[in-house]
Amino acid sequence: MVLKLLEYATVQKGLRELGNAAYSMVENLITRVKTPVLEDRKDLWKDTVLNSKTINLSGGVNQDNRCCFRIDHDFDLSKIVNSSINEDTFGIDETYVDRYIPIDKDTYKQSEGTEFIIIGKSDIEGAKGDYAIRADKYEGIRKQLNERGYNLSDLKEAGGFRINDWLTQDEIPTHDGWLELAVGKNKASEKDYEEASKFLKEKYIPKAEEKGCFSRGAGMSFVIRIGEDGYKARPWFVSGSYFRSDAVGGGNFKDGGCFLSVLDESAAGPPAKK
Repeated sequence: MVLKLLEYATVQKGLRELGNAAYSMVENLITRVKTPVLEDRKDLWKDTVLNSKTINLSGGVNQDNRCCFRIDHDFDLSKIVNSSINEDTFGIDETYVDRYIPIDKDTYKQSEGTEFIIIGKSDIEGAKGDYAIRADKYEGIRKQLNERGYNLSDLKEAGGFRINDWLTQDEIPTHDGWLELAVGKNKASEKDYEEASKFLKEKYIPKAEEKGCFSRGAGMSFVIRIGEDGYKARPWFVSGSYFRSDAVGGGNFKDGGCFLSVLDESAAGPPAKK
Protein backbone atom coordinates (compact mmCIF):
# COMPACT_ATOMS: atom_id res chain seq x y z
CA MET A 1 0.00 0.00 0.00
CA VAL A 2 1.38 3.37 -1.03
CA LEU A 3 0.35 6.41 0.98
CA LYS A 4 0.74 9.99 -0.10
CA LEU A 5 -0.09 13.33 1.41
CA LEU A 6 -2.28 15.18 -1.06
CA GLU A 7 -2.65 18.95 -0.94
CA TYR A 8 -5.68 20.85 -2.21
CA ALA A 9 -6.55 24.51 -2.51
CA THR A 10 -9.35 24.05 0.03
CA VAL A 11 -10.57 21.36 2.42
CA GLN A 12 -13.90 21.32 0.58
CA LYS A 13 -12.19 20.61 -2.74
CA GLY A 14 -10.17 17.80 -1.19
CA LEU A 15 -13.31 16.17 0.18
CA ARG A 16 -15.07 16.66 -3.14
CA GLU A 17 -12.35 14.89 -5.11
CA LEU A 18 -11.38 12.21 -2.60
CA GLY A 19 -14.79 11.47 -1.13
CA ASN A 20 -14.66 8.47 1.19
CA ALA A 21 -11.12 7.70 0.01
CA ALA A 22 -10.01 10.57 2.27
CA TYR A 23 -8.77 9.38 5.63
CA SER A 24 -10.87 9.73 8.76
CA MET A 25 -9.49 11.07 12.03
CA VAL A 26 -8.78 7.61 13.40
CA GLU A 27 -7.00 6.62 10.19
CA ASN A 28 -4.85 9.74 10.51
CA LEU A 29 -3.94 8.80 14.08
CA ILE A 30 -3.15 5.17 13.21
CA THR A 31 -1.01 6.21 10.24
CA ARG A 32 1.00 8.61 12.38
CA VAL A 33 1.87 5.68 14.63
CA LYS A 34 2.52 3.08 11.94
CA THR A 35 4.05 5.30 9.24
CA PRO A 36 5.25 8.53 10.85
CA VAL A 37 7.43 9.28 7.81
CA LEU A 38 6.19 8.56 4.29
CA GLU A 39 8.27 7.14 1.45
CA ASP A 40 8.83 10.65 0.12
CA ARG A 41 10.28 11.53 3.57
CA LYS A 42 7.30 13.66 4.50
CA ASP A 43 7.05 13.70 8.30
CA LEU A 44 3.40 13.34 9.31
CA TRP A 45 4.10 14.90 12.71
CA LYS A 46 6.33 17.85 12.04
CA ASP A 47 4.19 20.96 11.45
CA THR A 48 1.69 18.85 9.49
CA VAL A 49 -2.06 19.32 9.67
CA LEU A 50 -3.98 16.23 8.62
CA ASN A 51 -7.51 16.97 7.45
CA SER A 52 -10.17 14.27 7.56
CA LYS A 53 -13.58 13.21 6.32
CA THR A 54 -14.79 13.09 9.94
CA ILE A 55 -17.36 15.86 10.34
CA ASN A 56 -18.33 17.93 13.36
CA LEU A 57 -21.99 18.99 13.49
CA SER A 58 -22.87 21.77 15.90
CA GLY A 59 -25.53 24.33 16.74
CA GLY A 60 -28.14 22.12 18.32
CA VAL A 61 -29.35 22.52 21.89
CA ASN A 62 -30.80 19.88 24.20
CA GLN A 63 -33.94 20.06 26.35
CA ASP A 64 -32.04 22.16 28.89
CA ASN A 65 -30.90 24.66 26.27
CA ARG A 66 -27.31 23.48 26.48
CA CYS A 67 -25.28 23.49 23.28
CA CYS A 68 -24.67 20.12 21.64
CA PHE A 69 -22.40 18.74 18.95
CA ARG A 70 -22.04 15.43 17.13
CA ILE A 71 -18.95 13.69 15.81
CA ASP A 72 -20.04 11.87 12.66
CA HIS A 73 -17.58 9.33 11.24
CA ASP A 74 -19.83 8.40 8.33
CA PHE A 75 -21.39 11.70 7.29
CA ASP A 76 -22.85 11.90 3.77
CA LEU A 77 -20.24 14.14 2.13
CA SER A 78 -22.54 14.84 -0.81
CA LYS A 79 -24.45 17.17 1.51
CA ILE A 80 -21.50 19.53 1.86
CA VAL A 81 -18.89 19.15 -0.89
CA ASN A 82 -20.79 21.36 -3.33
CA SER A 83 -22.50 23.63 -0.81
CA SER A 84 -21.92 27.35 -0.33
CA ILE A 85 -19.57 28.23 2.50
CA ASN A 86 -20.67 30.90 4.97
CA GLU A 87 -18.11 33.34 6.33
CA ASP A 88 -18.61 34.99 9.72
CA THR A 89 -16.09 37.22 11.44
CA PHE A 90 -15.47 36.88 15.17
CA GLY A 91 -13.09 37.97 17.91
CA ILE A 92 -12.70 41.29 19.68
CA ASP A 93 -11.56 43.08 16.54
CA GLU A 94 -13.36 40.70 14.15
CA THR A 95 -10.15 39.73 12.40
CA TYR A 96 -10.90 35.98 12.51
CA VAL A 97 -13.15 34.36 9.94
CA ASP A 98 -15.24 31.26 10.57
CA ARG A 99 -15.91 29.42 7.30
CA TYR A 100 -18.50 26.70 7.75
CA ILE A 101 -21.35 25.05 5.85
CA PRO A 102 -24.83 25.62 7.27
CA ILE A 103 -27.03 22.56 7.65
CA ASP A 104 -30.66 22.19 8.67
CA LYS A 105 -32.04 20.81 11.89
CA ASP A 106 -33.11 17.54 10.26
CA THR A 107 -29.57 16.86 9.03
CA TYR A 108 -28.30 17.29 12.57
CA LYS A 109 -31.03 15.16 14.14
CA GLN A 110 -30.66 12.39 11.56
CA SER A 111 -26.92 12.10 12.10
CA GLU A 112 -25.90 8.83 13.74
CA GLY A 113 -22.78 10.45 15.16
CA THR A 114 -22.26 10.41 18.91
CA GLU A 115 -23.70 13.49 20.60
CA PHE A 116 -22.05 15.54 23.34
CA ILE A 117 -23.37 18.26 25.64
CA ILE A 118 -21.31 21.33 26.53
CA ILE A 119 -21.28 22.39 30.18
CA GLY A 120 -19.91 25.87 30.78
CA LYS A 121 -17.51 26.57 33.64
CA SER A 122 -20.13 28.77 35.35
CA ASP A 123 -22.16 25.61 36.03
CA ILE A 124 -19.25 23.68 37.53
CA GLU A 125 -17.97 24.44 41.00
CA GLY A 126 -14.18 24.61 40.92
CA ALA A 127 -13.78 24.60 37.12
CA LYS A 128 -11.39 26.97 35.37
CA GLY A 129 -12.66 26.17 31.90
CA ASP A 130 -15.50 24.58 29.94
CA TYR A 131 -16.33 20.89 29.85
CA ALA A 132 -18.36 18.48 27.73
CA ILE A 133 -19.95 15.12 28.39
CA ARG A 134 -21.35 12.35 26.20
CA ALA A 135 -25.11 12.74 25.86
CA ASP A 136 -25.93 9.33 27.34
CA LYS A 137 -23.84 10.12 30.41
CA TYR A 138 -25.41 13.57 30.70
CA GLU A 139 -28.77 11.97 31.45
CA GLY A 140 -27.33 10.55 34.66
CA ILE A 141 -26.37 13.97 36.03
CA ARG A 142 -29.00 16.14 34.39
CA LYS A 143 -31.34 16.57 37.37
CA GLN A 144 -28.65 17.50 39.87
CA LEU A 145 -26.81 19.71 37.39
CA ASN A 146 -29.93 21.72 36.65
CA GLU A 147 -31.15 21.96 40.23
CA ARG A 148 -27.99 22.51 42.26
CA GLY A 149 -25.04 22.64 39.90
CA TYR A 150 -22.17 20.17 39.96
CA ASN A 151 -18.71 20.14 41.45
CA LEU A 152 -15.71 19.41 39.29
CA SER A 153 -14.65 16.08 40.80
CA ASP A 154 -18.16 14.63 40.51
CA LEU A 155 -18.45 15.82 36.91
CA LYS A 156 -15.19 14.13 35.99
CA GLU A 157 -16.30 10.93 37.68
CA ALA A 158 -19.55 11.05 35.67
CA GLY A 159 -17.63 11.31 32.39
CA GLY A 160 -17.15 15.04 31.90
CA PHE A 161 -13.99 16.08 30.09
CA ARG A 162 -12.07 19.28 29.47
CA ILE A 163 -12.36 21.10 26.14
CA ASN A 164 -10.31 23.88 24.56
CA ASP A 165 -7.35 23.34 26.88
CA TRP A 166 -4.19 21.27 26.76
CA LEU A 167 -4.44 17.89 28.43
CA THR A 168 -2.04 15.67 30.35
CA GLN A 169 -1.01 12.24 29.15
CA ASP A 170 -3.09 10.64 31.90
CA GLU A 171 -6.28 12.49 30.95
CA ILE A 172 -6.42 11.50 27.31
CA PRO A 173 -7.08 7.72 27.50
CA THR A 174 -10.28 8.42 29.48
CA HIS A 175 -11.23 11.60 27.61
CA ASP A 176 -14.49 10.78 25.82
CA GLY A 177 -13.80 13.38 23.12
CA TRP A 178 -10.48 11.85 22.16
CA LEU A 179 -11.91 8.37 22.61
CA GLU A 180 -14.67 9.16 20.12
CA LEU A 181 -12.15 10.28 17.51
CA ALA A 182 -9.99 7.22 18.16
CA VAL A 183 -12.93 4.78 18.06
CA GLY A 184 -13.58 5.86 14.49
CA LYS A 185 -17.17 4.73 13.95
CA ASN A 186 -20.73 5.63 14.80
CA LYS A 187 -22.68 3.52 17.30
CA ALA A 188 -19.53 2.14 18.91
CA SER A 189 -19.73 -0.36 21.75
CA GLU A 190 -18.07 0.00 25.14
CA LYS A 191 -15.57 -2.63 24.03
CA ASP A 192 -14.73 -0.42 21.04
CA TYR A 193 -14.07 2.46 23.41
CA GLU A 194 -11.86 0.24 25.57
CA GLU A 195 -9.78 -0.67 22.53
CA ALA A 196 -9.59 3.01 21.52
CA SER A 197 -8.36 3.89 25.02
CA LYS A 198 -5.69 1.20 24.81
CA PHE A 199 -4.55 2.52 21.40
CA LEU A 200 -4.23 6.06 22.73
CA LYS A 201 -2.44 5.02 25.90
CA GLU A 202 -0.06 2.45 24.47
CA LYS A 203 0.60 3.75 20.96
CA TYR A 204 -0.46 7.28 20.06
CA ILE A 205 0.44 9.11 23.27
CA PRO A 206 3.95 7.55 23.51
CA LYS A 207 4.58 8.58 19.90
CA ALA A 208 3.22 12.07 20.63
CA GLU A 209 5.58 12.30 23.62
CA GLU A 210 8.47 11.24 21.39
CA LYS A 211 7.52 13.99 18.93
CA GLY A 212 7.48 16.68 21.63
CA CYS A 213 3.73 17.20 21.97
CA PHE A 214 4.03 17.29 25.78
CA SER A 215 7.25 19.29 26.01
CA ARG A 216 5.59 21.71 28.43
CA GLY A 217 3.74 19.05 30.36
CA ALA A 218 0.49 19.02 28.38
CA GLY A 219 -0.78 18.80 24.81
CA MET A 220 -3.36 17.16 22.54
CA SER A 221 -6.19 19.56 23.34
CA PHE A 222 -9.72 18.85 22.13
CA VAL A 223 -10.94 22.01 20.41
CA ILE A 224 -14.53 22.84 19.54
CA ARG A 225 -16.59 26.01 19.24
CA ILE A 226 -19.09 26.84 21.97
CA GLY A 227 -22.16 29.06 21.99
CA GLU A 228 -23.10 28.21 18.42
CA ASP A 229 -26.05 29.94 16.74
CA GLY A 230 -27.61 27.79 14.03
CA TYR A 231 -26.71 24.33 12.73
CA LYS A 232 -23.28 24.06 11.12
CA ALA A 233 -20.88 21.47 9.70
CA ARG A 234 -17.11 21.69 9.99
CA PRO A 235 -14.26 19.26 9.24
CA TRP A 236 -12.11 17.70 11.97
CA PHE A 237 -8.34 17.85 11.68
CA VAL A 238 -5.33 16.95 13.82
CA SER A 239 -2.48 19.44 14.07
CA GLY A 240 1.24 18.76 13.96
CA SER A 241 3.51 18.17 16.92
CA TYR A 242 4.57 21.83 16.95
CA PHE A 243 0.96 22.58 17.92
CA ARG A 244 0.95 19.57 20.27
CA SER A 245 -1.22 17.34 18.05
CA ASP A 246 -4.48 19.09 18.90
CA ALA A 247 -7.75 17.61 17.63
CA VAL A 248 -9.77 20.49 16.17
CA GLY A 249 -13.45 20.28 15.25
CA GLY A 250 -13.65 23.86 14.03
CA GLY A 251 -11.77 23.55 10.77
CA ASN A 252 -12.54 25.93 7.90
CA PHE A 253 -13.70 24.49 4.59
CA LYS A 254 -11.80 27.21 2.70
CA ASP A 255 -8.45 26.52 4.36
CA GLY A 256 -5.89 24.62 2.36
CA GLY A 257 -6.57 20.88 2.56
CA CYS A 258 -3.96 18.25 3.36
CA PHE A 259 -5.25 14.66 3.19
CA LEU A 260 -3.78 11.22 3.50
CA SER A 261 -4.99 8.70 0.95
CA VAL A 262 -4.05 5.37 -0.59
CA LEU A 263 -2.56 5.75 -4.05
CA ASP A 264 -1.95 2.26 -5.40
CA GLU A 265 -4.87 0.64 -7.17
CA SER A 266 -4.29 -2.76 -5.57
CA ALA A 267 -5.18 -1.40 -2.14
CA ALA A 268 -8.69 -1.50 -0.74
CA GLY A 269 -10.89 1.27 -2.04
CA PRO A 270 -10.52 3.49 -5.11
CA PRO A 271 -7.25 5.34 -5.77
CA ALA A 272 -7.20 8.95 -4.66
CA LYS A 273 -7.44 11.69 -7.25
CA LYS A 274 -4.62 14.19 -7.14
